Amino acid sequence: MRRNLILAGGVFHPLAECGDPLVEILHRAALDSEVTDDVEGGLARLARGEFDQLTVACLRWTMTQSDKYVPYRAQWALALSENGRAAIRDYIASGRGLLAIHTAPISFDDWPEWPALLGIGWRWGVSYHPPLANAEARPLASHPITAGMQPFEVSDEIYSALEVQPWMAPLVEARHADMPAWRPVVFAGEHDGCRRAYCGFGHDAASLGNAEHKDMIVRAARWVARDL
Repeated sequence: MRRNLILAGGVFHPLAECGDPLVEILHRAALDSEVTDDVEGGLARLARGEFDQLTVACLRWTMTQSDKYVPYRAQWALALSENGRAAIRDYIASGRGLLAIHTAPISFDDWPEWPALLGIGWRWGVSYHPPLANAEARPLASHPITAGMQPFEVSDEIYSALEVQPWMAPLVEARHADMPAWRPVVFAGEHDGCRRAYCGFGHDAASLGNAEHKDMIVRAARWVARDL
């Protein structure tokens, strides 16, 4: 079993809902996971070599975009330190593969390099999501992550108008019943020797309890680790 660090938690996305379920899911990908909402502490341990893999599922950003975040800033606002940035940068340079879930592109908004490293970025004032609702999901492309996948339904948010690096390929698309068009929600790609996969679903424990969704995350984790 490889040791896996899961960065999770944050405002509107508590650890118990959006982090803890990933431990069981990723165990099926031969990952012995530790989940934490202490981003800086976790990344310090990553830099010391305590983990083999990294999964980013947190919602931690500066929270300066609107006054509506004022009540939450003291507990949840985060400006990632240079040491934290270096830990992620060095990890990706090692080529061990990065798995990202749902809110990962919103995190670390004061770090311009993050969208390029992850392959997916949230653009404030452009990116958005419709309200949580039942969604249809279907594969877009043939890939190890989508192998054998059939269309399925899951209650979740659909992040839209994301910034996508050209080397990240859309693999799965989704649509709420009242949406005029399908939106890509799962991406994967390899760049500079490191594989990345982003699974855009994962709003809460109900989504992460969906059987088809869990299977997709397992395949994504195995693919980034070159085990699939």
